[in-house]
This record gives sequence, structure tokens and C-alpha cells, in this order.
Amino acid sequence: MPALGQSFEFIGGVRQIGSNDTQGYGTLTYGPGGLEADGVRLRVTGTGSNSHMFTTRVRQRSMALTGGYSWRAGDAGSFALMAGPTYVRRTEGGVSTIDEVGILASAEYAGFVGERGFAVAYAEYSSPDRALFARAFYSHYTTDQFGIGPDISYLSEPDFSRLNLGVRASYVVGATVLSATVGHATTKNDLDPPTNRSPFLELQVATRY
Repeated sequence: MPALGQSFEFIGGVRQIGSNDTQGYGTLTYGPGGLEADGVRLRVTGTGSNSHMFTTRVRQRSMALTGGYSWRAGDAGSFALMAGPTYVRRTEGGVSTIDEVGILASAEYAGFVGERGFAVAYAEYSSPDRALFARAFYSHYTTDQFGIGPDISYLSEPDFSRLNLGVRASYVVGATVLSATVGHATTKNDLDPPTNRSPFLELQVATRY
């Protein structure tokens, strides 16, 4: 099962939705007193996406520097609140539609469930693109190394939304968790066509040191 401890955590991944939508992300979180203990958290986040699922190619990049505090939640979990400045740049058909600095705020929970379960719930709001994102997954570890379970995420913007429903498989190597999620994405947009349904694949690595 996933290891807890150390002062740094890196999470990075890439998600391919259909053949025309690619997303990548990476976060580095630092806990000066150790990630297992209550205390201050500092985080750097970068994301990028390139989509041509509808009639216009959309490209977006973002960078955020957030800070906050994490509390122990029960005997086997933690809850954190984070906030800080973020920069978002988006182009649609080569024309800049968002290019501004705003606020990124998030709330998250991660913890063990029973003897074989591990659950994560995360929600964030980004003010430049008025984007609300939420994700939750649960992994049941059939062995100390291998876990599998449901993974759901939802993204909402003023004229765009996406629901991802998938199955997540994870493999633990020391303090590193390698994960793959496969599933189905339903994207709704004011553009034509208004709805797109596509399979997706996400690969992710999470490590602490």
C-alpha cells in the first residue's frame, strides 16, 4: 500500500482523451516538518493541455504557487487547505482568450480505509478560467503492492464541462506509486457538436522522498 512519510511529494501524469485531447500535469509539495505531521505545506503546480475535440483548437498552460496547512484526520488520513496565485494562458484557434493572474484554492483528503483501502478526494477552483475541478478515487489493495478501484473526476467552466469515469490500477514500489486509469469521458460544450464521448487513458506517478 502507499507509503506515508518524507518531506517532499511529486505527482505527475499525462491523460489522453480520444485522439485529439492531451493533458499533462505535475505538482511538487513540500512539508517542512514532514508530510506525515500536521504543518505548513508549500506547492508548485504546472499544467498543460492541447485539445482539438471540437471545431477549434484550444491550448492552455498554467502555473501556480500555493501554500496552506495540513491536519491529521483520524489515525490514518490527512486533510489540507491550500491557496495562492496562479497564472493561466489560453488560446483558441491561435487567439488569446485568457492571459491573467488569479487565485487557485484547493481542499484535499488522503488516507487509508481499513486494512486494504486507500482513498483520495480533491477539489480546486481557479479564478482566471473560472474552473472548478474535483476528483476522488479509491484503491483496494489485493496485495501490499497492487490496488484497483473506481476513479471519478469532474471539470466545470462557464461554457464547458467534462465528466470522467474510470477504473484505476496502482502498483507500489517502495515510496513510489505507479498508476494507470482507463475509462470514459463525456465532454459538453456550447460549440458544435455539443457533446463528445471518448475513451481515455491516464498514466501517473506519485513519489515521496
